[in-house]
Amino acid sequence: MRSERPVDEQGYTLMEALVFIIILGIAATTLLAVYAFAGRNAGAQGAQFEARQIAYAFVQEALARPVRCGDATPGDAPGPEAGETRATPYDHVNDYDGFDSQSAGGIRFLSGQPVDAEADGNPDLQGYRVRISVVPYAIAPVPANDAWRVTVRVTPPVGAEVVMDAVRICYGT
Repeated sequence: MRSERPVDEQGYTLMEALVFIIILGIAATTLLAVYAFAGRNAGAQGAQFEARQIAYAFVQEALARPVRCGDATPGDAPGPEAGETRATPYDHVNDYDGFDSQSAGGIRFLSGQPVDAEADGNPDLQGYRVRISVVPYAIAPVPANDAWRVTVRVTPPVGAEVVMDAVRICYGT
């Protein structure tokens, strides 16, 4: 048996309205879940980008230090000599060996001041950790006592650790 509406009655039945509301709710829930996932993922991507920039800056800083030919010997232990700091600055690329931003009071400028771009008294880059190792490195045809491998590891507050390697070679005499 079919029931037909009279022509003068217009509108939707209660059943039609409920079906519409249910479909709208499912669509809204799906969209909110997608936006929430994208928001969480964007934070991790931003932290990864920042970590790569920090790693690059520290690699460039270390590579800017001099290397004396033939000085990668057992008597020339990597790490800073007594009284040396980044602010001094270091006099050799191997002085960066063992650097850890946690023991250095966070990521700082060469002047020793914390990185605070907003000048609001709250240091930026909190939660990031930088560790550097520097070891003699043989790369043909350069002997191991004339080259150093610099490895910078940056651990962001979220996301995976970023590792950047570079080699500093003595190309003079």
